[in-house]
Amino acid sequence: MVYQNCRRLLPVNNKTRRIERGISKYIQQNVSSKVIRQRFLDYFIKENDHNFIKSSPVVPYCDPTVAFVNAGMNQFKGIFLGRQTPQYNKVANYQKCIRVGGKHNDLNAIGKDGYHHTFFEMLGNWSFGDYFKAEACKLAWELLTNVYKVPKSRLYVTYFKGDEKLGLGEDLEIKDIWRAIGYLMNAIHKNSNKLPKYGGKFGESDWNTLDTSYRILADHTRMITACLADGMIPEQK
Repeated sequence: MVYQNCRRLLPVNNKTRRIERGISKYIQQNVSSKVIRQRFLDYFIKENDHNFIKSSPVVPYCDPTVAFVNAGMNQFKGIFLGRQTPQYNKVANYQKCIRVGGKHNDLNAIGKDGYHHTFFEMLGNWSFGDYFKAEACKLAWELLTNVYKVPKSRLYVTYFKGDEKLGLGEDLEIKDIWRAIGYLMNAIHKNSNKLPKYGGKFGESDWNTLDTSYRILADHTRMITACLADGMIPEQK
């Protein structure tokens, strides 16, 4: 997977100004869906000791709640609900999916862009009692940046913000894990003399406030960077 910059000229005030946009563009003809799928499976199965699970049919046997299999987790639904015992603790799969109705309905968007489809495959890695959030995030990050060679600057991560109606709080743990993997905790550690690595601790477990200090530095760094990018210098208020 190779990326190249796309250049174009824009007229500004009767003058022509050259700008550069870092738009990713595939220029290797062999990066097909088959290649992407195989790289995914090799990464999890050969390099990270997962077991391969074959895709189930799109007909949802023993599940009357959906008309078609519409997500990669459907075949593991029994495990999540506690009705089945997993055969393996770590698995990887690619699942055939159809979405033509219900909440996840892509029908109205078909043809208007290049990424909405009624049929597609979902690639997934699953842990049933082996690893959890931290390892899952690390595996995903390494897959995208080291295997697929996606530039880190083009990646965005998300986390659960919480739901007041359901009484669910913000997932600060995963938010902190993504920060540690990125964009700032590693940089602080690298540029500090003999400072222990960031541990993601909060409250009483962060007895020496080391991780709190990490988060303060990281937060202020992001804030200052955003200010400078928008033309605000530190002396201004």
